[in-house]
Amino acid sequence: MDLMEQGKVREALPLALDIAVREEALYGTNDYRTGDSLEQYAGVLLQTGDATEASKTLQRAVAIISRSKGENSAETIRLNDHLASAYLAAGRVDAAANVLKQNLRRIEKQFDV
Repeated sequence: MDLMEQGKVREALPLALDIAVREEALYGTNDYRTGDSLEQYAGVLLQTGDATEASKTLQRAVAIISRSKGENSAETIRLNDHLASAYLAAGRVDAAANVLKQNLRRIEKQFDV
């Protein structure tokens, strides 16, 4: 997003939301592209300091990516890391710890540890 690169975070927020809404309407709630656009929107929310809304948006993105790419996919694990970071930014340490523990179990499954 050019606005983000220019440091115009507040201006980027409604555009990021518009993109997420349009992609959800176009691709539906089970397509990874919707999850990706929600992740981008959450990133802008975090840049504005709205960690609570970013966490909610990332929860939706995780659910979509998990359905479309698989619960134990690298993409789901990566997105869960972002969710844990958003939880920490929102002061929700317990929620972040739970997500990270789930991720550890997913990684152990992937590598048969």
